Amino acid sequence: MQRLGYDYTEAHHDEWLESYRPPETLASQGRTHVMNRLQCDEFLRRGFIKEPNEYSALMNALNQAVPTPYPAVEPVTKALMAAGILIVIAHPSGYFGGADEKRMDALRHECRLDGIECIHYTTKPALGEAHRAYCEKQRLLSTGGSDSHTTADHAKLMGAYGTPEAWWTEFCERLPRG
Repeated sequence: MQRLGYDYTEAHHDEWLESYRPPETLASQGRTHVMNRLQCDEFLRRGFIKEPNEYSALMNALNQAVPTPYPAVEPVTKALMAAGILIVIAHPSGYFGGADEKRMDALRHECRLDGIECIHYTTKPALGEAHRAYCEKQRLLSTGGSDSHTTADHAKLMGAYGTPEAWWTEFCERLPRG
């Protein structure tokens, strides 16, 4: 953000991140991106943007100025699979271009997905139904409301979207035995 001329330091980033991520989450996940909703509100308050709909354009400009150095997918998926961790993509509408099967297939293969979050407060019901149909077709797990960033989110969001009981059964059946 400083390259774009904004007073946004690592200290600001860490302060905002620590304001909602529990210490045990930070200890295991490390320094991650700040929740978009919080960052957008802060950018509005500080005058970086005038309207919420300007946030995406600012973040796109930031990504052009300073690309995020994410790790390569293959070593991450190999490590997760070796640890017996199921790989489920959270609220994937943007990644999937809605429900574009070609993009869904590409990401399913590249990320070695075990499942898709089909129900989330940001996912329109018809799109969630399309994601669930894809899960059934590809024999993937379906989850709902599983993307919790804070203790309050967890209490409020986990399973709060009418996730069918059968999904829980499917999930439990896929867990590694040990």
